[in-house]
Amino acid sequence: MSSGLSARTEPMHFQCIVVQLAINETVMIERSLARSLFDDLPDVINQRIAKFHQCTIPILEYYDGTKRLLTIDGLLKANQVTTKILELITLD
Repeated sequence: MSSGLSARTEPMHFQCIVVQLAINETVMIERSLARSLFDDLPDVINQRIAKFHQCTIPILEYYDGTKRLLTIDGLLKANQVTTKILELITLD
């Protein structure tokens, strides 16, 4: 998902960070529809995405501004996401 937020690739040394798994909206919709849950309808999914932009993007922007946002490619496999997060954070 392209929100204009800067992706960090260097290790982070913070007690509190936010991890964002970034994917584009097309993938969000495809994954939601593939779940086949009763409320995973296109209109409902689009409402969820709009709510994400309204409520979550400002929070991500705040943490990005404080250099506590870690953005990971959400298209990676689960084990790759875990490895990437562990590479980029250090616990002091």
